[in-house]
Amino acid sequence: MFTIDRKQENGLTIIYIINNHTQTTVEILPDHGAMLNRFAIKLEGKDFELVNGYKSEEDLNETLPTSYKSAKLSPFPCRIQNGRYSVNSRDFEFANKFNDGSAIHGLLFNSSFEMTDEFMTENNASVTLQHVYDKSDEGYPFTYSCTINYRLLINDTLEITTTVKNLGEDKIPVADGWHPYFRIGSKVDDWHIRFNSRKMLEFNEQLIPTGQFVDVKEYEEGVVIGDRALDNCFLLEHHDSEQPVCVLSNEHNGLQLYFYVITNYPYLQIFIPEDRESIAIENLSAAPDAFNNHMGISMLRPSQSETFTLRYRPVLNKA
Repeated sequence: MFTIDRKQENGLTIIYIINNHTQTTVEILPDHGAMLNRFAIKLEGKDFELVNGYKSEEDLNETLPTSYKSAKLSPFPCRIQNGRYSVNSRDFEFANKFNDGSAIHGLLFNSSFEMTDEFMTENNASVTLQHVYDKSDEGYPFTYSCTINYRLLINDTLEITTTVKNLGEDKIPVADGWHPYFRIGSKVDDWHIRFNSRKMLEFNEQLIPTGQFVDVKEYEEGVVIGDRALDNCFLLEHHDSEQPVCVLSNEHNGLQLYFYVITNYPYLQIFIPEDRESIAIENLSAAPDAFNNHMGISMLRPSQSETFTLRYRPVLNKA
Protein backbone atom coordinates (compact mmCIF):
# COMPACT_ATOMS: atom_id res chain seq x y z
CA MET A 1 0.00 0.00 0.00
CA PHE A 2 2.83 2.44 0.86
CA THR A 3 6.38 3.09 -0.30
CA ILE A 4 9.21 4.90 1.52
CA ASP A 5 12.14 5.87 -0.67
CA ARG A 6 15.21 8.12 -0.65
CA LYS A 7 16.68 9.76 -3.77
CA GLN A 8 18.97 12.51 -5.01
CA GLU A 9 17.24 14.87 -7.45
CA ASN A 10 18.24 18.34 -8.68
CA GLY A 11 20.91 18.61 -6.02
CA LEU A 12 18.50 17.73 -3.19
CA THR A 13 18.33 14.67 -0.96
CA ILE A 14 14.65 13.69 -0.84
CA ILE A 15 12.72 11.24 1.34
CA TYR A 16 9.44 10.10 -0.20
CA ILE A 17 6.35 8.63 1.43
CA ILE A 18 3.88 7.42 -1.22
CA ASN A 19 0.38 5.99 -0.92
CA ASN A 20 0.52 3.57 -3.85
CA HIS A 21 -3.27 3.27 -4.04
CA THR A 22 -4.06 6.99 -4.35
CA GLN A 23 -0.59 8.11 -5.57
CA THR A 24 -0.52 10.82 -2.89
CA THR A 25 3.13 11.79 -2.36
CA VAL A 26 4.93 13.45 0.54
CA GLU A 27 8.42 14.81 -0.07
CA ILE A 28 10.76 15.70 2.82
CA LEU A 29 14.16 17.41 2.62
CA PRO A 30 16.27 16.00 5.50
CA ASP A 31 19.25 18.25 4.78
CA HIS A 32 17.15 21.40 5.01
CA GLY A 33 15.32 21.39 8.32
CA ALA A 34 13.41 18.16 7.55
CA MET A 35 10.96 20.44 5.74
CA LEU A 36 7.81 19.38 3.91
CA ASN A 37 8.73 20.28 0.34
CA ARG A 38 5.89 18.53 -1.47
CA PHE A 39 2.42 17.22 -0.70
CA ALA A 40 0.89 16.09 -3.99
CA ILE A 41 -2.49 14.49 -4.68
CA LYS A 42 -4.26 13.35 -7.84
CA LEU A 43 -6.72 15.92 -9.18
CA GLU A 44 -8.50 15.13 -12.45
CA GLY A 45 -5.90 12.45 -13.12
CA LYS A 46 -2.89 14.77 -12.74
CA ASP A 47 -0.48 15.51 -9.90
CA PHE A 48 -1.59 18.56 -7.95
CA GLU A 49 0.93 20.25 -5.65
CA LEU A 50 -0.67 21.38 -2.38
CA VAL A 51 2.62 22.86 -1.13
CA ASN A 52 4.60 25.56 -2.91
CA GLY A 53 8.05 24.05 -2.47
CA TYR A 54 11.49 24.20 -4.08
CA LYS A 55 12.37 22.80 -7.50
CA SER A 56 16.12 22.43 -6.96
CA GLU A 57 19.01 23.10 -4.61
CA GLU A 58 19.68 26.36 -6.46
CA ASP A 59 16.05 27.46 -6.02
CA LEU A 60 16.17 26.60 -2.31
CA ASN A 61 19.46 28.40 -1.64
CA GLU A 62 18.17 31.51 -3.39
CA THR A 63 14.67 31.58 -1.90
CA LEU A 64 14.74 30.02 1.58
CA PRO A 65 16.66 32.84 3.35
CA THR A 66 13.94 35.36 2.49
CA SER A 67 10.72 33.34 2.11
CA TYR A 68 11.26 30.59 4.71
CA LYS A 69 8.82 28.48 2.68
CA SER A 70 8.08 25.21 4.51
CA ALA A 71 10.70 25.96 7.18
CA LYS A 72 10.76 24.25 10.55
CA LEU A 73 10.44 27.02 13.16
CA SER A 74 12.48 25.96 16.18
CA PRO A 75 13.29 26.88 18.91
CA PHE A 76 11.06 29.90 18.20
CA PRO A 77 8.65 31.02 15.46
CA CYS A 78 8.37 34.40 13.73
CA ARG A 79 10.32 37.33 15.14
CA ILE A 80 12.23 38.12 18.31
CA GLN A 81 12.52 41.89 18.61
CA ASN A 82 16.09 43.06 17.97
CA GLY A 83 17.16 39.43 18.39
CA ARG A 84 17.40 39.94 22.16
CA TYR A 85 15.81 38.30 25.21
CA SER A 86 16.54 37.36 28.81
CA VAL A 87 16.21 33.99 30.55
CA ASN A 88 17.65 32.46 33.72
CA SER A 89 18.70 36.01 34.74
CA ARG A 90 20.99 36.24 31.70
CA ASP A 91 20.77 38.40 28.57
CA PHE A 92 21.17 36.88 25.10
CA GLU A 93 21.43 38.23 21.55
CA PHE A 94 21.29 36.13 18.38
CA ALA A 95 24.20 36.39 15.97
CA ASN A 96 22.04 35.69 12.90
CA LYS A 97 19.37 38.30 12.21
CA PHE A 98 16.93 39.15 9.44
CA ASN A 99 17.31 42.35 7.41
CA ASP A 100 14.90 44.17 9.76
CA GLY A 101 17.16 43.52 12.75
CA SER A 102 14.98 40.81 14.28
CA ALA A 103 15.94 37.21 14.85
CA ILE A 104 13.47 35.27 12.73
CA HIS A 105 12.03 31.75 12.41
CA GLY A 106 14.42 29.94 14.69
CA LEU A 107 17.71 28.17 14.05
CA LEU A 108 16.92 24.85 12.37
CA PHE A 109 15.31 25.87 9.07
CA ASN A 110 18.35 24.85 7.04
CA SER A 111 19.87 22.28 9.40
CA SER A 112 20.58 18.67 8.54
CA PHE A 113 18.36 15.98 10.08
CA GLU A 114 19.18 12.28 10.26
CA MET A 115 16.50 9.73 9.46
CA THR A 116 16.33 7.51 12.55
CA ASP A 117 13.34 5.29 11.77
CA GLU A 118 10.83 4.25 9.13
CA PHE A 119 7.66 2.22 9.53
CA MET A 120 4.93 0.88 7.26
CA THR A 121 1.63 -0.96 7.73
CA GLU A 122 -1.42 -1.41 5.53
CA ASN A 123 -2.91 1.77 6.99
CA ASN A 124 -0.03 4.23 7.24
CA ALA A 125 3.65 4.88 6.68
CA SER A 126 5.99 7.10 8.65
CA VAL A 127 9.56 8.35 8.85
CA THR A 128 11.31 9.90 11.82
CA LEU A 129 14.13 12.43 11.59
CA GLN A 130 16.24 14.07 14.27
CA HIS A 131 18.62 16.99 14.72
CA VAL A 132 20.62 17.75 17.85
CA TYR A 133 21.21 21.47 18.21
CA ASP A 134 24.45 22.20 20.04
CA LYS A 135 24.92 25.91 20.76
CA SER A 136 25.70 26.97 17.18
CA ASP A 137 24.31 30.49 17.70
CA GLU A 138 25.58 32.52 20.66
CA GLY A 139 22.07 33.81 21.21
CA TYR A 140 20.87 30.31 22.12
CA PRO A 141 23.73 28.57 23.97
CA PHE A 142 21.70 25.51 24.89
CA THR A 143 21.53 21.91 23.72
CA TYR A 144 18.31 20.22 22.68
CA SER A 145 17.04 17.61 20.26
CA CYS A 146 14.31 18.14 17.69
CA THR A 147 12.63 14.96 16.43
CA ILE A 148 10.09 15.09 13.60
CA ASN A 149 7.78 12.26 12.60
CA TYR A 150 5.88 12.38 9.30
CA ARG A 151 3.00 9.89 9.03
CA LEU A 152 0.84 9.50 5.91
CA LEU A 153 -2.49 7.83 6.67
CA ILE A 154 -4.57 5.67 4.37
CA ASN A 155 -7.07 8.53 3.81
CA ASP A 156 -4.16 10.78 2.66
CA THR A 157 -4.12 12.76 5.88
CA LEU A 158 -0.58 13.88 6.72
CA GLU A 159 0.27 13.97 10.42
CA ILE A 160 3.42 15.78 11.57
CA THR A 161 4.66 15.39 15.14
CA THR A 162 7.58 17.35 16.57
CA THR A 163 9.20 16.47 19.90
CA VAL A 164 11.80 18.73 21.50
CA LYS A 165 13.89 17.61 24.47
CA ASN A 166 16.20 19.61 26.69
CA LEU A 167 19.60 17.90 26.68
CA GLY A 168 21.32 20.48 28.86
CA GLU A 169 21.58 21.33 32.54
CA ASP A 170 19.53 24.57 32.61
CA LYS A 171 15.92 25.42 31.88
CA ILE A 172 15.53 26.50 28.25
CA PRO A 173 12.86 28.49 26.41
CA VAL A 174 11.24 26.58 23.55
CA ALA A 175 8.48 27.18 21.02
CA ASP A 176 7.62 25.41 17.78
CA GLY A 177 5.96 25.97 14.43
CA TRP A 178 5.85 25.39 10.69
CA HIS A 179 5.84 27.75 7.70
CA PRO A 180 4.33 25.92 4.68
CA TYR A 181 2.88 27.81 1.70
CA PHE A 182 -0.28 26.07 0.47
CA ARG A 183 -1.96 26.06 -2.95
CA ILE A 184 -5.41 24.80 -3.89
CA GLY A 185 -5.70 26.09 -7.48
CA SER A 186 -6.15 29.52 -9.14
CA LYS A 187 -5.36 32.66 -7.11
CA VAL A 188 -5.63 33.19 -3.35
CA ASP A 189 -8.25 35.88 -4.01
CA ASP A 190 -10.77 33.22 -5.08
CA TRP A 191 -10.34 31.00 -2.05
CA HIS A 192 -12.55 30.75 1.02
CA ILE A 193 -10.98 30.52 4.47
CA ARG A 194 -12.49 29.72 7.84
CA PHE A 195 -10.72 29.32 11.17
CA ASN A 196 -11.64 29.23 14.86
CA SER A 197 -10.56 32.63 16.10
CA ARG A 198 -12.16 35.75 17.49
CA LYS A 199 -8.95 37.51 18.50
CA MET A 200 -5.97 38.72 16.49
CA LEU A 201 -2.72 39.87 18.07
CA GLU A 202 -2.08 43.57 17.52
CA PHE A 203 1.31 44.09 15.86
CA ASN A 204 3.56 47.12 15.69
CA GLU A 205 5.30 48.12 12.45
CA GLN A 206 8.01 45.49 13.04
CA LEU A 207 5.36 42.71 13.31
CA ILE A 208 5.99 42.42 17.05
CA PRO A 209 2.93 41.94 19.34
CA THR A 210 2.05 45.02 21.39
CA GLY A 211 0.32 42.98 24.11
CA GLN A 212 -3.13 44.01 22.89
CA PHE A 213 -5.71 42.01 20.95
CA VAL A 214 -8.02 43.03 18.13
CA ASP A 215 -11.52 41.52 18.01
CA VAL A 216 -12.26 39.67 14.77
CA LYS A 217 -15.39 37.67 14.05
CA GLU A 218 -15.62 37.19 10.30
CA TYR A 219 -13.16 34.32 10.09
CA GLU A 220 -15.23 32.06 12.35
CA GLU A 221 -18.00 32.09 9.77
CA GLY A 222 -15.52 32.14 6.89
CA VAL A 223 -14.76 34.67 4.15
CA VAL A 224 -13.66 34.83 0.54
CA ILE A 225 -10.09 36.12 0.78
CA GLY A 226 -10.50 38.62 -2.04
CA ASP A 227 -7.88 41.38 -1.96
CA ARG A 228 -7.04 41.01 1.74
CA ALA A 229 -3.41 41.46 2.70
CA LEU A 230 -2.66 39.19 5.65
CA ASP A 231 0.43 38.87 7.82
CA ASN A 232 -1.25 38.35 11.17
CA CYS A 233 -1.35 36.02 14.15
CA PHE A 234 -4.63 34.72 15.54
CA LEU A 235 -5.44 33.05 18.85
CA LEU A 236 -7.44 29.88 18.30
CA GLU A 237 -10.61 29.70 20.37
CA HIS A 238 -10.68 25.93 20.62
CA HIS A 239 -8.88 23.06 18.95
CA ASP A 240 -10.71 19.79 19.34
CA SER A 241 -8.53 17.20 17.59
CA GLU A 242 -11.60 15.78 15.82
CA GLN A 243 -12.58 19.10 14.25
CA PRO A 244 -10.48 21.25 11.90
CA VAL A 245 -9.22 24.56 13.28
CA CYS A 246 -8.95 25.92 9.74
CA VAL A 247 -10.50 25.06 6.38
CA LEU A 248 -9.18 26.42 3.06
CA SER A 249 -11.53 25.93 0.08
CA ASN A 250 -11.62 26.51 -3.68
CA GLU A 251 -15.17 26.19 -5.00
CA HIS A 252 -13.97 26.19 -8.62
CA ASN A 253 -12.25 22.81 -8.38
CA GLY A 254 -13.93 21.49 -5.23
CA LEU A 255 -10.63 21.19 -3.36
CA GLN A 256 -10.53 21.75 0.38
CA LEU A 257 -7.66 21.53 2.85
CA TYR A 258 -8.43 20.81 6.50
CA PHE A 259 -6.01 21.74 9.30
CA TYR A 260 -6.19 19.90 12.63
CA VAL A 261 -4.39 20.70 15.86
CA ILE A 262 -3.81 17.56 17.88
CA THR A 263 -1.53 19.02 20.58
CA ASN A 264 0.05 22.34 21.53
CA TYR A 265 -0.52 24.70 18.58
CA PRO A 266 -2.91 27.41 19.93
CA TYR A 267 -1.75 30.17 17.52
CA LEU A 268 -2.33 30.47 13.79
CA GLN A 269 -0.17 32.84 11.74
CA ILE A 270 -1.45 33.60 8.23
CA PHE A 271 0.59 35.30 5.53
CA ILE A 272 -0.19 35.99 1.87
CA PRO A 273 2.88 36.61 -0.32
CA GLU A 274 2.84 39.32 -2.97
CA ASP A 275 2.33 36.95 -5.91
CA ARG A 276 -0.91 35.67 -4.26
CA GLU A 277 -0.30 32.19 -5.69
CA SER A 278 -0.22 30.56 -2.25
CA ILE A 279 -0.92 31.22 1.42
CA ALA A 280 1.25 30.48 4.44
CA ILE A 281 -0.85 28.90 7.19
CA GLU A 282 1.50 28.51 10.12
CA ASN A 283 0.61 26.45 13.17
CA LEU A 284 2.52 27.92 16.13
CA SER A 285 2.90 26.86 19.75
CA ALA A 286 3.68 30.43 20.80
CA ALA A 287 3.19 33.99 19.63
CA PRO A 288 5.81 36.03 17.79
CA ASP A 289 8.45 37.44 20.19
CA ALA A 290 7.48 34.75 22.71
CA PHE A 291 10.94 34.73 24.29
CA ASN A 292 10.12 38.26 25.50
CA ASN A 293 6.34 38.35 25.93
CA HIS A 294 6.10 34.71 27.13
CA MET A 295 2.84 34.12 25.23
CA GLY A 296 2.82 30.35 24.83
CA ILE A 297 6.48 29.85 25.65
CA SER A 298 7.58 26.59 27.29
CA MET A 299 10.42 26.46 29.78
CA LEU A 300 11.80 22.94 29.61
CA ARG A 301 13.64 21.51 32.59
CA PRO A 302 16.71 19.32 32.01
CA SER A 303 15.65 16.06 30.30
CA GLN A 304 12.08 17.36 29.87
CA SER A 305 10.42 17.06 26.46
CA GLU A 306 7.33 18.48 24.77
CA THR A 307 5.41 17.26 21.74
CA PHE A 308 3.53 19.25 19.07
CA THR A 309 1.23 17.55 16.54
CA LEU A 310 -0.85 18.73 13.58
CA ARG A 311 -2.60 17.18 10.59
CA TYR A 312 -3.30 18.28 7.01
CA ARG A 313 -6.17 16.55 5.22
CA PRO A 314 -7.03 17.27 1.55
CA VAL A 315 -10.66 16.67 0.55
CA LEU A 316 -12.11 16.79 -2.97
CA ASN A 317 -15.81 17.66 -3.07
CA LYS A 318 -16.93 16.46 -6.46
CA ALA A 319 -19.89 18.25 -8.08
